[in-house]
Amino acid sequence: MNDSPFRTKVLIVVLLSALLAASSSRASHSPLASPPQLEVSASTQSAIFAPNPGIGDAAILFRTLGGSGTLFFEQRQVVFQPPSCTEAPRWFSRLMETNPSGPEKPASPSSVRLHFAGANPNTQVVGQDQLPGIINYFLGEDPASWRTDVPTFGRLTYKELYPGIDLVYNGGAGVLKGTFLVAPGANPSLVGWFYEGASRVELSKGELLIGADESGQNPLFVERRPVAWQTVDSKRTAVDARYVVHPDSSIGFALGAYDAAQPLEIDPTLDYSTYWGGAGCDGAYDLALDSSNNVYIAGTTNSQGYPPAEPKCDQTRYFNAYITKLDPSKTGTAQHVYTTYIGGSGFDMAFAIGVDAAGNACAAGPTDSKDLPTTKNAYQRIFKGGMFDCMVFQLNTTGAVKYLSYLGGKDIEELMNVAVGDNSLVYVTGFTSSSDFPTTSNAYSRLFSQGEAYVSVLDTSKSGAASLTYSTFYGGSGFDEGYGLAVANGIIYLAGPTSSKNLPLKNPIQAAFKGGNWGDGYAAILDPSKSGAKQLLFATYLGGSKNDLPGGIVPSGTDYIYVVGTTGSSDFPTTRISPAFGGNLDGFLTKIDVTAPTKLKYGRFVGGSGRDGIRDVVVDSQDNAYVAGGTGSANLQTAEPLQATFKGGAALSNDAWMLTTWGAVDALIAKFDPTGKMTFGTFWGGTGADGAGGIRLGTNGKVYVAGGTRSKNIRLVKAAQKTNAGQYDAFVIAIGKLAPSSSIPVTSSSGKD
Repeated sequence: MNDSPFRTKVLIVVLLSALLAASSSRASHSPLASPPQLEVSASTQSAIFAPNPGIGDAAILFRTLGGSGTLFFEQRQVVFQPPSCTEAPRWFSRLMETNPSGPEKPASPSSVRLHFAGANPNTQVVGQDQLPGIINYFLGEDPASWRTDVPTFGRLTYKELYPGIDLVYNGGAGVLKGTFLVAPGANPSLVGWFYEGASRVELSKGELLIGADESGQNPLFVERRPVAWQTVDSKRTAVDARYVVHPDSSIGFALGAYDAAQPLEIDPTLDYSTYWGGAGCDGAYDLALDSSNNVYIAGTTNSQGYPPAEPKCDQTRYFNAYITKLDPSKTGTAQHVYTTYIGGSGFDMAFAIGVDAAGNACAAGPTDSKDLPTTKNAYQRIFKGGMFDCMVFQLNTTGAVKYLSYLGGKDIEELMNVAVGDNSLVYVTGFTSSSDFPTTSNAYSRLFSQGEAYVSVLDTSKSGAASLTYSTFYGGSGFDEGYGLAVANGIIYLAGPTSSKNLPLKNPIQAAFKGGNWGDGYAAILDPSKSGAKQLLFATYLGGSKNDLPGGIVPSGTDYIYVVGTTGSSDFPTTRISPAFGGNLDGFLTKIDVTAPTKLKYGRFVGGSGRDGIRDVVVDSQDNAYVAGGTGSANLQTAEPLQATFKGGAALSNDAWMLTTWGAVDALIAKFDPTGKMTFGTFWGGTGADGAGGIRLGTNGKVYVAGGTRSKNIRLVKAAQKTNAGQYDAFVIAIGKLAPSSSIPVTSSSGKD
């Protein structure tokens, strides 16, 4: 038995956090001298071991985080939960002509337990080689159950598992492996184990085949043939080794001749390497950067930690929000700075994230948990009702919760985006069907109809009611939602879908609702420093005769706004630079001049003959626009691509909304010059379904993109994790030689400068 006696043959997704860093940079005025590049560097370690800080089943002493999926280490066994991600919630499903619904509760998958036969019942399990990263658990409303600053380790040792024999788990070159260290005079024939919960265990060509997939044909795990050696006088000598299946079905080793007076090492390697995540479903919906280009990932996970004692190792019932901070300047697992899990007994998501100038991460998302770990200074400490309320929180530089509040009314709230302003201000937007959703006296509108878009501003330096400094509705008599959000100099930029035919407008480029069965898009600009109706500086419909769904909005100076999204309208407003509409959904990119007279600077489709969408947009100091989303088109236009070919895949109906709504089977990343011409465009992904959810610009000239994937063969560079651990994981990449390196602020759709 070694670092983990399994190698995943059929992998079923979780959180992929492969960090791909980009090389060099170019002057902001120079042409693209060479294609965008990815820096190639090997990671030397892939496993992170976290001790149980007193959560859930006390029998679990350690678990893996990140590069080795989720294995649970007990005193006399290692438990592996087959990765599972049967359902992610489908948000904003009116576009898909269904009703909003929460996640289905998937059936508990079977676990496989590796028992150490005849092992020392008093063996000590010790974490070694402490890593710099930490873990925080803010789960539930009782502070006594919270855990912070939980250390992580690069090696795990079972001391004296058998007389004179230690078992060491560690990771290297993307492989989680275990090594038995046999002291001089110790008897290696004592080592034995058996698999509980495996449908079969058989020997084939020197390897152990363990369990079977749903077809009953392929093994779930392959235990590679063992390797043994002795090192004498600095010379390593191989020792013949093979597996033996004993009459009681336990498994051990048979060894060839060796010097019993010298130490012996037996290493059956476990090739079970992952991206960032566990054995559940881990998705990254957004990312943020701080001034040092550290990456912050926001999402939801059911791989958040230690399961309860019963049913053992069933994590599928627990979905919590998570924030992970990574330092891509480091190598392998040393990139991990912190991971913080936040939630209660229900379903919790971090849908968007920003980072303020002090390095505090500000995030938000929907929740149906009635027992969140709210802080004493929260605006709202109780769940008001309906299917979901909003959750808004702020973490300090070590990942501890500084502020956490509910935000909602008696009916349903959806939360789509967050922006970070000055002086501890956090802006959020989404949809509410609650007539009692909190608005403030300085709101643009407090008039509620069927369902409204909202923008709320929370000051995390204040407490209680005083922390809600601004909250307003925006909409008409139909349904209106806030999706895209940006803030610059206190001005709010808002975009989303609407079914209202009487939306309040100001200097529109499109004055009439064209709508499909769901509606048009809209874009609006609000100045909260003004009073009442004077706050509306600009508002327009943006759409055609079918469904239109804006995903991101960003200003460029005071004259222009960029709006991106997904459209099914072949008559969506475009200009001459646009290619023809293709497929049943295309991405769109529009640049609007909001000065008088207002005009469409350019509008264009981005897509091919399949299903395409754009989720997010950022703009650099030279007015170039960078977009990220998904594509199902093999004939998508590319330019100087990192990946020139479409790899395909299949987005399942129960995939995260990022794939099902925003296009989907490869990620789409592109750059457009100020006239709307594509100067860079690439597919990104593998042979599974992939989609990008967020894009940011670093001050180092790199473009950072995060999203979700079902692929197990994405190209990895400087990876914090090396393979996909389950059905659905996150990815993060950094592309170099694409954006100008500059200290001049750049703007993103989540409002960070």
